[in-house]
Amino acid sequence: MNRLDEMATEYIIALFAASSEAGAKSGVTWFNRGFEHMKSMEFGKAVYCYTKAIEIHPKYKEAYFDRGNAYIYLSLFAEAVADFRKVIRMDPDYADAYYCLGLSYFLMDDRDNAQDGFKRACTLGLERACAKLEGVSQGE
Repeated sequence: MNRLDEMATEYIIALFAASSEAGAKSGVTWFNRGFEHMKSMEFGKAVYCYTKAIEIHPKYKEAYFDRGNAYIYLSLFAEAVADFRKVIRMDPDYADAYYCLGLSYFLMDDRDNAQDGFKRACTLGLERACAKLEGVSQGE
């Protein structure tokens, strides 16, 4: 069992004891729990909650986006890329998703794909993406 599975198992046990059956069936409830775990820097637990929200609502783009960010914090960059790509398929004008996609690639030392993500986010008006694009273009 890997680190993420262990954390998820511990969380399931605690959650089962603390949650009501009705509340656990709501995708929004799972999303909100994931958000709270992100704020507490409990990224493995956040991934688990966002995954549950996605299982209930497979087109929940915000859950994919936030799970992608949790994956970045866990250094699971390929998983982050997959989630940001799903968000972009659902909403091709989601500038923050392109920025985070670029960031994921940047952290994987894939400068070409990073540049593409930052460039698209910049063209959609996200200023921090324009600044990051300039840095990547200059080899920073």
